[in-house]
Amino acid sequence: HMRICKESDDPCSLEQFTADKWADFSLLGVEGEYISFTNQFCYLGTIISSDLSDDADISRRIQQASKAFGSLSAGVFCNRKHLNPSIRRRLFSAIVVNLLLWGCETWALTKKHRDRLNSCYNKWIRAMTGTKWKEIRENRITNKSLREQFDNIDSFDEIYASRCFNWLEKLAEMPATTSNSRLPRRLLGAWCFGGKRAPGKPPQTTRRAYLNLVKKLKFDEEDCILGNDKKGELRCIFDLIRHDPAEFHLRIDQGICDFVKEWLTSE
Repeated sequence: HMRICKESDDPCSLEQFTADKWADFSLLGVEGEYISFTNQFCYLGTIISSDLSDDADISRRIQQASKAFGSLSAGVFCNRKHLNPSIRRRLFSAIVVNLLLWGCETWALTKKHRDRLNSCYNKWIRAMTGTKWKEIRENRITNKSLREQFDNIDSFDEIYASRCFNWLEKLAEMPATTSNSRLPRRLLGAWCFGGKRAPGKPPQTTRRAYLNLVKKLKFDEEDCILGNDKKGELRCIFDLIRHDPAEFHLRIDQGICDFVKEWLTSE
């Protein structure tokens, strides 16, 4: 949502928009009118922010998913009397989960973001199973047991990781171009120049978020198939997807699926 200024209008005040000294405040001329700088705008359902953070987009995803859950809660998702858990689970996944995770493949997900999304997801599971906080505290009911009651629905972390790995598969299978690298694949490891970095831990990036997911696929720290920081883990995962997809899916099962991990670690 950009502000349109007529050529005869007074110059738009840009100080109110952002304090980011690296932002480009120049007006964009279009047929006698100008498009001024904006902190945020919506593109294909995703909120793009001037600081490239995902806070606004994730907040919007939570808001949209919460609205959908609230409007269909009594008649569908929490209708335990007339709808069995299997049907409600599939409808919940098709509507609420898809709204919540729209565009999640490009998020630079931080622990703060993950906690917010997990909190909403688990709250909805509690509501659909009809479990009250008092029961949870008194009987020490876990989120896992609630998911089992709700037709063994996957956890938020499993669903999120599965979507990201599906996106990695699409990136790996994209046909090569003249430069041997498609733009979405290049953007996965891209970074934006912002001058000298401020002291402290560097901000989360999409690339680092995916590297954190790739670590779940490793059998151990010395796993040579998926490489290391020096060898290039993303390049290794693309090679694994292209040349040995069965091994890739096996690693996904043992890395992100709670049921498989329990089975592998059981005596």
